[in-house]
Amino acid sequence: MRNISTLSRCLLIAATALILSSCAAVPLKTALKLRKLDTPALTSLNPADLQIKVTLDNDVGLLLDHTRLNLNLTRDGREWRSTDIHLSLLGRSLDEHSAGLFRAAVPVSIWHLELSEKGLDQFREAQEFMLTGEPDGGEFGIAVAYKLPSDEIGSFTVKADLRLYADEPFMSLIKRQTIKVVPAATDESTTP
Repeated sequence: MRNISTLSRCLLIAATALILSSCAAVPLKTALKLRKLDTPALTSLNPADLQIKVTLDNDVGLLLDHTRLNLNLTRDGREWRSTDIHLSLLGRSLDEHSAGLFRAAVPVSIWHLELSEKGLDQFREAQEFMLTGEPDGGEFGIAVAYKLPSDEIGSFTVKADLRLYADEPFMSLIKRQTIKVVPAATDESTTP
């Protein structure tokens, strides 16, 4: 009887981990790979190889001046220092993504980004700082700034991929997520 109880607990833990990983904004496979980026791995990256693809519904624009790649340095396994790295546009392409079974494909824009000149300098400064020995690793994130075509849009999708090395494929940094748009509240006190 004790073996069944232990087996049940193991299955419950595995099921819980699977459910939680499917809800994560950063896919589990990517999170595990990015967590392995210790200081030697991060300092050996060539900043010019880093590229990002941001996919948005076609009618949603990307605000490049406010979109940033984040490098969160860790110490003792906890976030310690964060750098927002500036990006520049390599190009934009159009594609279609499946909207689900029995639904028409959705037109999307794919924004191809790289580190800007300022971003290259920011990343190199972070690499030099990592060599001081204080941080023990780091994680990447992205802050996507967007412009909606109108206030009447109810939701849109966003997806982001990251490539660390020129000879490797892109990794999913943000799985395709649906963002619900909440209309701005009007201030009744200022209306005549």
